Amino acid sequence: MTLRRAIVLSLGSLLAVTAMAGETPASQADRQKVEVDRKVRQQHDQVQQLQQDVARQEAKSRDAAERGARQDQAIEDLRRQLKATQATGTTGH
Repeated sequence: MTLRRAIVLSLGSLLAVTAMAGETPASQADRQKVEVDRKVRQQHDQVQQLQQDVARQEAKSRDAAERGARQDQAIEDLRRQLKATQATGTTGH
C-alpha cells in the first residue's frame, strides 16, 4: 500500500466517523462557541445579580448606620436634658 493510498483511506475513515457523529470539526467548533457564549452570558448575569445584591446590602448598611447615628443623637439630647433637669432640681431645692 502506498503512502498516498494510506492517507486517502485514513481521511476516508475520518470522514466516515465524522459523518456518523453528525458533526464536522467546524460544526463542533460552532457548537462549542455557542456553549462558551452561553456560559459567558450566564456568568455575566450572575455577576450582575451579585452586584445588585451588594448594592442592596450596602444601602441597608448605610440606612442602619444613619438610624444608629440618629439614635445616638437622641440619647445624647436626652442625657443633656436629664443633666439640665437634675441641675435645676438640685439648685431649686
